[in-house]
Amino acid sequence: MAKRLIIAFAAGFVATLVFHQSVVALLHNFGYVPRGAWAM
Repeated sequence: MAKRLIIAFAAGFVATLVFHQSVVALLHNFGYVPRGAWAM
C-alpha cells in the first residue's frame, strides 16, 4: 500500500511539472496568461 502511494505521489509530481507547467508556458507565450511557468 505504501509503495503504491509513493508511486502515485511521484507520478502526480512529474505530471504537474511536465504537463501543467508546459501548458502555462505556452499560454504565457501566446499572451493568455500574465505570469509564466515556474522557473526551474
